[in-house]
Amino acid sequence: MEREVRRCLGPTRVSTGALIYSTLDGHIPVPQHIHYAHRGHFLHNMCLYEHCALVSIVPIQGAPASYTPTDGGQHHQTSRGQRPTNGAFCFDALHPLYQYHYQRLRSKHLTPMLCNGPPPSDPGPPPPIRTRTWKRKAHRFAEYYMSLLVPWHWSADQNRIAFEDDMPFPWDGLCRWAQSGWEIVRAATFLDSNDHTPEGRLCRHRACIHLGRVQVMENASRALIRDPNQRGLFIRWQGAGLTALTGLRTLL
Repeated sequence: MEREVRRCLGPTRVSTGALIYSTLDGHIPVPQHIHYAHRGHFLHNMCLYEHCALVSIVPIQGAPASYTPTDGGQHHQTSRGQRPTNGAFCFDALHPLYQYHYQRLRSKHLTPMLCNGPPPSDPGPPPPIRTRTWKRKAHRFAEYYMSLLVPWHWSADQNRIAFEDDMPFPWDGLCRWAQSGWEIVRAATFLDSNDHTPEGRLCRHRACIHLGRVQVMENASRALIRDPNQRGLFIRWQGAGLTALTGLRTLL
């Protein structure tokens, strides 16, 4: 997977199926994971799945007049009704659209649909002797869901993707991520309901995020099992009004 990401993040690599953006320098194709890899410091805790669901790419030409891509990252403006507008965040300077587009949080969140075949199923607990079959399934499972649900960034110095806290990749890293997340959830359950300190709010916030990511992984790995009699109806409804997320095939 790192080899594929390294090829896609190179300066001349263009992924097939990338969305085309019109700029003053012409048309620039940018796949989805390039947006994520260069999302900037303010969104560094967001995973790829969340970035696809919560962030839209907007031309700076249509941004508020006070917004510039060199303002350090975040911009907020108050609307006429005194309601804060959606947060705006610039890409980092390595993004090909850095001068022309910015990231804006969506008012209505999307639900990303995982394509290119069914997601990997849970390989189960490690057997006493890890067979080649189990290792292959575990590697594919961890590779898929770490890329999707664990925040990562592109390390230009090391020429590879890097996870937070130097997390190993993939199976051991997924286990460490799950264990650290459940420790946060357990800590949140022991908090006093009247604890409104910044530390308490942060703990509850991180626990909710981890539970949401685990729920996505469980639903996807179980293939969302449903009644066969309703499969046809579900498939027709599922494909209505979808917008393809680019770059996932080369990333995964």
